[in-house]
Parts: sequence; structure tokens; C-alpha cells
Amino acid sequence: MRKNLIAALALSLVGAGCSCQNQCKKTVKCAPAPLAAAPVVAPAAITEYAAILEQPAADQKVVKSAVPDAAIFNKYWKLVELNGKPVRTPEGGAEAHITLRAGGTIDGNLGCNNFTGRYELLAPPRLRFNAIIATQKMCLDAAAMATEKELSRVLSVCDGYQLGDDGKLRLIRARMAPLAVFEAVYM
Repeated sequence: MRKNLIAALALSLVGAGCSCQNQCKKTVKCAPAPLAAAPVVAPAAITEYAAILEQPAADQKVVKSAVPDAAIFNKYWKLVELNGKPVRTPEGGAEAHITLRAGGTIDGNLGCNNFTGRYELLAPPRLRFNAIIATQKMCLDAAAMATEKELSRVLSVCDGYQLGDDGKLRLIRARMAPLAVFEAVYM
């Protein structure tokens, strides 16, 4: 069942114009098939696929959905915690934040420099960022530069998100503690 489902997802991605190689360079085995023969994967299959791949830890509550949380889009998410440590904005400095646009783009500030890029939502709550580009101005505040460097790393390694009951957005990798925590400010 699992192999059939993974094959069906791979074929549907190929049929949708996607390549068999994703951003992290892991190759998915794609059976050569005509475009018309590619099966359509129903939302129930996506949820089942997510359930197969996501085995929660005993103390972890996971809610599966075929529809991403609309609440994460078009909001100004201020960075409040990075690797378990609170983030401070330097006096007169830029506030580190992200905004996930509904069209698949992300923009914000890394702590010193502005950035933009793209994201992809796989089976929710899977989230990956790619094609991130940033301005390259120099910041005199060492803490802002450290925040920028670490937030850049987090965006490159995160593979999912959690939207907590407290309204905070957490970027995660696998089953580790949150890499970054954001608080909605406005929009």
C-alpha cells in the first residue's frame, strides 16, 4: 500500500509538471508513464500519505489535514525565539520577521537584511523554503548579524511548521524542538 501510494504521488507530481528530483536532491523513483496515465491523488490519499510518513512521538499531538492552515498566510510573523532563545531587536534596528504570501512566496527581514524567496507546502504540515535571496548590507550590531545568520540557516533546513493554540508559528525540522518561533503582529 505504501509503495503504491508513494508511486502514485510521484506520478501525479510528474503529471503536474514537477520533476522527480526535489530541492534537497533526494531522487524519487519515477516510473516512465504517459502523462494521461498519471493517477490523480485524492485529498484523502494525501492525508493517508502524511499519516504514513509522520509517526508522532508518544507525547506529541499531530493533527492531519489535506488543507494547509490558511491562518499562516499574509501575516507579519515577528521572530520571538530562535533555537530556544529569545530574540531581541536592537535599538533602531530591523525587526526579524517573515510573511508567507498565499501565492507561494515569502519575504521579510533576517535581522539586518531584507529577503524574498519561495516556499512549497507539501502534505501539511510539511513546509520547505527555497530560492531565498537577501540584500547584503552590513549590520554593525553583532547580535543582529548572529540572528540573521541563524535564521537563514533555519529557513534552509526546516521541513515543517506547527501553528499552536497560542497563535504562534513554529518552524520545525523532523521531530526536534522548534527551530524558530514567530508571533503574528498584524495584517
